Amino acid sequence: SNPKLGLQKSYHFIDIRTSDIENFVDEITKCEYVASTSLHGVILAEAFGVPAVWCEVSDNVVGKGFKFHDYFAGTAREAHAAGFQDLVNLNLAKFICPPINDLIGIQDSLLSTFPARFKERPT
Repeated sequence: SNPKLGLQKSYHFIDIRTSDIENFVDEITKCEYVASTSLHGVILAEAFGVPAVWCEVSDNVVGKGFKFHDYFAGTAREAHAAGFQDLVNLNLAKFICPPINDLIGIQDSLLSTFPARFKERPT
C-alpha cells in the first residue's frame, strides 16, 4: 500500500496498440487512475471519468509534450508530466490532471466553428 496516495502499490499495463477496443475500454474503466505516456490514454481515461496522469519517461520524444500541452490548453487546464522516478515510486498524486471544467461549454464552442452538417449532437 502507498500511504501517499492511499492506493495499493500495483501496476496493470494496458497496451494501447490493440484492435480489441471494448476490452481496452473495460481495462481503463477498472482502474483507480491511469498513468499514461500516450495522449490517447489520458483522453480516454478522462472520457470515462477515470483520473489521469501524464507521464513523460524519456527526453527523446518528438514534440517535447506539445500535444499534451495543446490538449490541456484546449480544455482550459494546465498539467505537468510525471517523470520516470515518480512513476516507479508511485509518487503521482500531485500529477493527477485537474478535472475539465465546463466540458459542455467547450464542446459547444468547438461545435460552433463546424459546418452546419456536423453540428447536430448524437442522441
